[in-house]
Amino acid sequence: MKLIIYNIENSKATRSGERLCRVNRQTGVFTFSGEMAKCLELKAGDHIIVANDQEDKKGWYICKTNNEGGFIVTGKEKMLLIRNSFVAGLLLNSLKIEKSASFLVAKEPVEIEGDKYYQLLTTKPINVDASKVFKKKK
Repeated sequence: MKLIIYNIENSKATRSGERLCRVNRQTGVFTFSGEMAKCLELKAGDHIIVANDQEDKKGWYICKTNNEGGFIVTGKEKMLLIRNSFVAGLLLNSLKIEKSASFLVAKEPVEIEGDKYYQLLTTKPINVDASKVFKKKK
């Protein structure tokens, strides 16, 4: 017999009403939950910047911007997203995550030069891809 053990580390269900950002390496998609979109007052056509703290490589932030150089938000009200596989790869590499994960987002932003940066809470990713949770034994 070969059991798969389910526990709090690998069985977290996401609940509605949480500020979440899901990142997928293969597609390069950053998906924002409805609650996160509300928090950022986000809509299709807006622009998002993704930032990494140079002093803390696991410190990642999301910021809505008026800068045309930001990633363009696409999708609909309850399924807003941006796409950039390069940045998705950098983020997931810094956390040693193979495919994808969801992250809670801090309630309060860090304000830098008038812009509000919301930190991704990377210390405990949610719904990390199964390949990372269930390592195959050789």
